[in-house]
Amino acid sequence: MGNLPENAQFFYRRFLIHNDYPSMDVNLETIRERLNLSDSNITNFIKTVESSILNPLNEIGIILSYKKTKAKLNG
Repeated sequence: MGNLPENAQFFYRRFLIHNDYPSMDVNLETIRERLNLSDSNITNFIKTVESSILNPLNEIGIILSYKKTKAKLNG
């Protein structure tokens, strides 16, 4: 996991490592609070979450997929 971006490592440790559910709902506000992220521009924040957390975890197979909904990100 050393080659994952720092935010992806934090997300893995705080959301996934002790989770054995096949899928889980995670909203952006929960990600912001638990990872202590502070980008106030929602468009930038979503891009950051996707590019530095979800896509890297998806690329190495830790998460199989995710989808954006109006209220949350589901995976």
